[in-house]
Amino acid sequence: MMTILWALIVLLLIVITISLLIVYLRQRDQTRREAIEALAARRGWSLMITSQSLGRPSILRLASRSGPAWQAETKRFEARSGVKAENITEYHSTATSWADNLMIICHRPGDSAGEAGGATSASNTGAIDQDEVRALVGQDIGDSIPPLQVWPAHERMIVYASADPSFRVDLGDLAKVFLDWEPLKAGPRGQIVVILGNSGLRVRLRHSVNGADGLERFVDYSTGLYRLFSRP
Repeated sequence: MMTILWALIVLLLIVITISLLIVYLRQRDQTRREAIEALAARRGWSLMITSQSLGRPSILRLASRSGPAWQAETKRFEARSGVKAENITEYHSTATSWADNLMIICHRPGDSAGEAGGATSASNTGAIDQDEVRALVGQDIGDSIPPLQVWPAHERMIVYASADPSFRVDLGDLAKVFLDWEPLKAGPRGQIVVILGNSGLRVRLRHSVNGADGLERFVDYSTGLYRLFSRP
């Protein structure tokens, strides 16, 4: 009899714990959403949030209402059997681009700021493996990657480009802005990847950013890169 009673008590405690956890998570998500709504209102940005369904990721999208067009999305994919969820956050602006060329900027492997970034076989100059770059920037780039080279730049970053990047941007100024990012997540996924090409400027993180403070910092950082690439 006592054994059954203790089993019921343990079961009740488990149910109470799970219920409290569900309530906490819902309250946390609601608080986070309200903070993001307040951020969008304060900065004059549009906001769209869609839930995850039928294998599609949940999407949180901020976008400009005036001035140069941009949008920032954070996508959260559901992990499936044998497939790890690949969450991303990306800023995209079509207001600046590099016609008929491609430039990719990332941290050099072993960078003390986060040990993140580029293909492990990259050297200071020379041709590189496109598959390594595709793994870095994501499959959405597809087969549109032209032949790239690694160009001399700051010791903490790698610049891949299809043509001399100094014709497009001052690499010293680029390093100052690019290396100013303070990761929100430890390790390689916490580091920024910048892509400039025909489709505009993309600034990518390989993890989701869901808090208002992190999203605001990410957008402001990306806007700084946009301004740099938009200089006459």
